[in-house]
Amino acid sequence: MNSLSFQLLNENPLINFLGFFLVHSLWQATIIAAAAAILLLSLRRASANLRYLVAGTALVAMIGVPLFTSAYYSGIGNSPVAELPACEPPLLAIDSTPGQHSLATPSNSSSGRSVDGLGRRR
Repeated sequence: MNSLSFQLLNENPLINFLGFFLVHSLWQATIIAAAAAILLLSLRRASANLRYLVAGTALVAMIGVPLFTSAYYSGIGNSPVAELPACEPPLLAIDSTPGQHSLATPSNSSSGRSVDGLGRRR
């Protein structure tokens, strides 16, 4: 494989995610299986329902834990949208007349002082 195709594979977020998933699933599933085996050995005389619950939980954890780890390390969820600056929502100014409402932004507030996102004057 030439370096250009390796570079294209490395830049693909799905390939990056799957790579992290495969690598982390090996060691994490081994630890989960060992913990489940020890727990099941200690539960030899317990009810079958409890042992079934432990084994099922271990199987779900073997899929879930590597998914969360690979999502964390591959950068899934770190989109440019999350880096946008937060904007303040428009404020609802209530006139003294009942039923009369108008939208007011911090720039056109009555006192001229700035207003934070919760409507408090600074």
